[in-house]
Amino acid sequence: MMAALLTTNSSDPYNSSIGYGNLTSIHLPINQFGIEYSLSEQPDNSQFHWFSEFNVVREMHQCINDIFYQEGYSRYSGVLELQGLYVAVLVETWSYAGEYVDVDYLVNITNPFTGEEYPTDLVYQPLYNANRVSAFKISFNFMNYRSDEQTFQDVSLVSYFKGDLYLNEDHELNKVGNSADILSLQNFTYDDSVYYNSTTQTIFVEDTNNDTFYIRDDNVTAMGFQSLSHTISTFAIGESMGLLKNITLEHLQASDWNTNIGIDSFLHGREGLDPGFASAYTLSDLTYGTNLEFSGTLSVGQGTSSENARNLMQIQSELIKNQVTNYNVTDLMVVSANFSRIIEKDNEYNMEVLILNLGNMPVDETQLAFMVNRTNDEDVYEIYTMLFNIHDFNPFELRSYTASWVPLKTGAYTMGIVIGDIEEMYATFKLFSGFESGLSQDYQIEMSTREINYMSNALSRTIIVIDPSYYNSLKYDHFEVYPYFLDQNPMKIYAPLDYAIYNLTTFTIWPIEKVTIGTDGIGSKLVFFLDSDLSNSNIQPLNSIQQNLSPYSAIPLVIFANPLTPPGEIHFNITFTAPGSNSPFYYLPVNLVITANRGRIWFDAVHMNFFVSQNLVGQSDISLDAISTDSLDILDNFGNFEGKDFQTKEGVFDLTRLVDYNERLDTTWGSYFKLRQLWADPANSFDGMKGTSLYTIFPLLSLNFSDFIDFDALPSSTEENSNDEEYFFNTADAIPDTSFLGDTIGNYAFESDTLSTSTINHDLLQFFDGLVINDPEQGFLLEEIDDIDEWVENGGTLYVWAEDQYHTNLTSLNELLDRFGFQLANSSFYSYLDNQEGEASDGYCHVDLSFQGSINHPIFNQGTKIPEFIALKDPLEVFLTDPSNPETILLGQKSHDDGVHATMGVGHKGKGKIVVIGDHDLFNGFMLNVDNNTAFAQNLLQWGLNNVYQSNVSISSPDIGFYEQGFIDVNITNFDEVKAKGLLDDGFLFVAAFFAANGSLINGEIYGIEIPILPMFFTDDSHYATWYDSVWSLHAGDYYVLLIIDHPAAASELIYIRFTVHPNDPPDPIIFYDIPQPLYSHWIDILGTLSITFMAMSLWYYNVEKYKNRLRITPLKGEYLNTAQTRINEGRTQLKLLLRGLEKDDVEEIERIRFLLANQNRLTTYLEDLKKFGESIGEHYK
Repeated sequence: MMAALLTTNSSDPYNSSIGYGNLTSIHLPINQFGIEYSLSEQPDNSQFHWFSEFNVVREMHQCINDIFYQEGYSRYSGVLELQGLYVAVLVETWSYAGEYVDVDYLVNITNPFTGEEYPTDLVYQPLYNANRVSAFKISFNFMNYRSDEQTFQDVSLVSYFKGDLYLNEDHELNKVGNSADILSLQNFTYDDSVYYNSTTQTIFVEDTNNDTFYIRDDNVTAMGFQSLSHTISTFAIGESMGLLKNITLEHLQASDWNTNIGIDSFLHGREGLDPGFASAYTLSDLTYGTNLEFSGTLSVGQGTSSENARNLMQIQSELIKNQVTNYNVTDLMVVSANFSRIIEKDNEYNMEVLILNLGNMPVDETQLAFMVNRTNDEDVYEIYTMLFNIHDFNPFELRSYTASWVPLKTGAYTMGIVIGDIEEMYATFKLFSGFESGLSQDYQIEMSTREINYMSNALSRTIIVIDPSYYNSLKYDHFEVYPYFLDQNPMKIYAPLDYAIYNLTTFTIWPIEKVTIGTDGIGSKLVFFLDSDLSNSNIQPLNSIQQNLSPYSAIPLVIFANPLTPPGEIHFNITFTAPGSNSPFYYLPVNLVITANRGRIWFDAVHMNFFVSQNLVGQSDISLDAISTDSLDILDNFGNFEGKDFQTKEGVFDLTRLVDYNERLDTTWGSYFKLRQLWADPANSFDGMKGTSLYTIFPLLSLNFSDFIDFDALPSSTEENSNDEEYFFNTADAIPDTSFLGDTIGNYAFESDTLSTSTINHDLLQFFDGLVINDPEQGFLLEEIDDIDEWVENGGTLYVWAEDQYHTNLTSLNELLDRFGFQLANSSFYSYLDNQEGEASDGYCHVDLSFQGSINHPIFNQGTKIPEFIALKDPLEVFLTDPSNPETILLGQKSHDDGVHATMGVGHKGKGKIVVIGDHDLFNGFMLNVDNNTAFAQNLLQWGLNNVYQSNVSISSPDIGFYEQGFIDVNITNFDEVKAKGLLDDGFLFVAAFFAANGSLINGEIYGIEIPILPMFFTDDSHYATWYDSVWSLHAGDYYVLLIIDHPAAASELIYIRFTVHPNDPPDPIIFYDIPQPLYSHWIDILGTLSITFMAMSLWYYNVEKYKNRLRITPLKGEYLNTAQTRINEGRTQLKLLLRGLEKDDVEEIERIRFLLANQNRLTTYLEDLKKFGESIGEHYK
């Protein structure tokens, strides 16, 4: 509402003899008014909007001529609108507070054109100069004109002021041209004091003029705001920008508000604290077709002391309330009219007009005129008029009318809409033109109560009537689309999985209805059009859309570098086809160059203030009520923005209603495009082979896996499967590590069946090798911090770049960094503005990397070019939370005024790495060209992603025929290194996918099962192999095998192999063996088989029974016992004789052999007799 305030005393002219007079003070009490409400159909959904978010329907303008009001009364008005809520803004001023007396004191009015004077009926006695009115009466009239007729419920008004008085004290304005002193300009903002007076419910700011050249006594100013119509409900006093931010984000629920309105409060400004104040007022419900009013005073008092200034300020407010004349004002306004610059001959043209009674007097009767006129070739005026009679038009009542006209001839016309009494307007015109000078006093009396300023009573435009048949015949021949070709910077496609968002603009001289917009060639695999469905507010990606095109129509689309498309140059067209036609009338060429990449890095946009407002609707250029990461209630489905309006009046999706384009500059689509371009260049990779992709992922998207995967049919994560129960699904459950697939299929776990981009989460992080957190404004959830911590532990690389506390949520960011042993200071130790005349006269912090040995760290010296100096802007100092931790180190030290400051920190945790830099400007498009920042950015990438799989790929032959196979062998040349680092262990992914040149996926086949991917099979040593079989798609052409290699602690990589399949003769047919017929019936074979089986079973039974007896124990008695003892003694004797003969020392070995052979028969006879005796007692032995 207000940006500056000037106070001056025109009655005190400058006196050169004393050196002062007519002194002017300049103040900057920046002000905003806002409104909070809920709609009757969503009573629990509170909305808040500053007036700066509203559409300006009629700009503020002076609508009362002060000639007719001798108190110096003036009136300024304007109209705002948002979603059917209209606000009439009135600012009324009086130069003096006047009193009417009984004596006739006629004040003449001078005609500004003729100089003649006219008497009036105003009886007026001005007061002394001490009763000048240095105050404004500010009124808001809210009018409900919603198309759905909903009620605005629980309406509250908020007033905010940034309390800065005396801009020009201490001659600060004289320092603007001096770069060394420019920062001291902020000093004037710190010495103000803010107060709340509970007795008068006035909230105000005061300050003393510290200008040493100001020699007058009245050097204290107080400025305050007080309601005239409503009791204050709550107030807030605090640091100005923090207070504004908190009210913007949390509205009346912000903790800054003080509901104890019966106690005085104050806050003194100090260095670093610029005070501000706000107040809130509860209004009432606003039903459709009604209005409600709020009014207040903004008063200024300038005195010799604080008390004197406050009293004068309060007196000014009282003068507004009780002493000034409240005039009867009639003020009619044409609020809006939907003019069309070009209309068609012979077609009915309808214009809707909205009018408002902006005065405080009802209008019994007036007229609204719709007029069209032109001068034809014969110098004849042609006029068409519609006149609407208006009755009983009440103050702050909105009415709409529709005027119709059928133009019969082509040409240029003037079209206008005017409201007011026609006779009165004509008479007033003659009066001010000097045509009549003898008007009676009675008429002048009547004029004083009538509307006399017609600035807001009319709207007019020049319109062109054309012959539609002529332009319709040219619409296809003169149709164009911008940009004229794709892709374009910064939405450039470099590698698979890159994506670009474009908003095409059509140039057509005539509307074209039902145009089918699609693609030809392989474009359907790469381009998706965004269509906003009015029925459910869903944003749906489609391969083609049908749209009515008019001049400057928008066509939003996404180009997605589908990895299942051939690498290299890709050419196709976006086509525009008229209804009923088979051939497009316009082609927009698309030329892409897609190169296989190594490494994927996520550039965080989740924690930026990325969205326009909580409603995601508006024209504001700042982020208001940005959706925070802890408010996910509207993020349940892909693109589901329930109740949000993304469409223009023409029904076309409008990206600006969703995204804050200014915040886009902090992404790879803005200031960091050159960094994305640099890292995508293969020359800057670890071995100069492949570039790395840097992605900005669009927030608020979600993908539900359950839509295309039946999780109920898959094993769940359980302790038996050795998987963490926190996961919804784990690939190790479906494919165990012990299977031949499990060795190279990776290990991906999902905490939910919905993949969401609204937070940094585990499910997304596992697909990336690096994460860049750049200048986060939004805080981090505890779940996000946990997931990032776990991801780094498993091998991810985290890059953190930050600004000071006014641009970055350092409190939350330091909570994240604490997990890795780092912290960032709140403010810069090397101010850009303070050092404009420093070492390089450019304000940058130039860091010599040789200082304290930073250059020796691998992050600086492993690249192709070693940076010697890097430049930072307003860097923050980086600290270690535990200096004894060997895994963390400070680098990039800079010696400055108060000591040595580290600008970055580098560390390891688990298998992962982290880099913390106290500056984010270092990597923007401009700063990359300063010092050796480009080389540092290259080295930063190489150090972070230096775990790579280096390989040689060989194939059996690039050409194969029908029914043949092509074999692929991949030799990992650094096999021992990656194995030692654990990059072939759990989580190792090495698979192959197959697709045709047109982007169609081809299923591979193994063991008769068709699957979309095949694992790479480990063969021997460092080799992995797979194959492509032409029978999987028996058509001639080019076919591709995509090899995907990845690990949580290594850079992912894509490898493409092409096979050209040509026709070939089919293999010889299979010769089947003819089994001869038997000579006899098969039942004879069965009978014989059964006989043999019976005999075998009989023998088996006999042996079983025979050996059962061996297990029996027969008791020896009588003769059996004697025989047994005899046999045993006989055996003992024979064995003793044999041992005795063998133990003779004087006998040679040959003699001993002969001795044994001589006793062989005797020993054999004994054993046979022993066997017979054993069988007689049931002991059977073979």
